[in-house]
Amino acid sequence: MISDDTMMIVFEILFIIVGILGVLASIFNWEWYFGLTRKAQFLEDLIGEKNYRILNAVVCVLVVAGVIFLLING
Repeated sequence: MISDDTMMIVFEILFIIVGILGVLASIFNWEWYFGLTRKAQFLEDLIGEKNYRILNAVVCVLVVAGVIFLLING
């Protein structure tokens, strides 16, 4: 049976991968990434596409930094 610590590390690594993917999608403007959900379309319309990509990159960097912090201190 897999221990809780192992499962936590797996989820943390998954969050790091998704966060890095989000940053790369923001940098390279991957349409498939931003087209996955249209629920955030109102936010993109409100602040503009470029600012939306910047916001997405900042949030993803914060997620990655938070998970790395948990990995180091956890």
